[in-house]
Amino acid sequence: GKDPYEGLLTNLNARLEEVEYSEVPEEIWKAQGITEKIWVAIQASKVDSRRFVKRQREFAFVNSWCVSEHESAAMWPLYTESGEGIAVQSTFNHLVESLASYGDFDVHIGEIRYLDYNTEAIPQGNVLSPLITKRKGFEHEKELRALIWNGKDSLHNKEPDSALGLSVPVDLNQLIDNIYVSPESPQWFLELVVGITKK
Repeated sequence: GKDPYEGLLTNLNARLEEVEYSEVPEEIWKAQGITEKIWVAIQASKVDSRRFVKRQREFAFVNSWCVSEHESAAMWPLYTESGEGIAVQSTFNHLVESLASYGDFDVHIGEIRYLDYNTEAIPQGNVLSPLITKRKGFEHEKELRALIWNGKDSLHNKEPDSALGLSVPVDLNQLIDNIYVSPESPQWFLELVVGITKK
């Protein structure tokens, strides 16, 4: 589903940026060896980091899958119109194997982490963390994501290669285990899918 907060840091991340040196007990600073000058530098870098993270969405390309042992009735109306849709069944290993010949960019594949954006923070230090995290309200999707990040260009302020996406060749024989047609599909759509699949 569409989430305007996807790829951004959480509300807790933002609140942590606003913590003043004087608000933290002195024994914590002493134990960590952090002076007020160091703290101000850390906070400034967090603000810069937030701007950097926001820009990374422009350089991220994703392919999403639902991880489930069973068909999800809730997913059909979310992703199809008028019942004219299909679902492709695969496995994690088959997805990885189907991408074996692709070498333009690294493809990172893993399950999405779902967080409460008010009480949990996205760990910083890994540029991909915000791109593999979503709000708990999307937990029903059980998303596995194949992610390509072309953000190295953003370090040099270049524009993304394509606003529309990337064309990534896959071995369909390796990828597809089964194809399911929406239970709401009209007969002509089922016949069309069967015909295309046979070809």
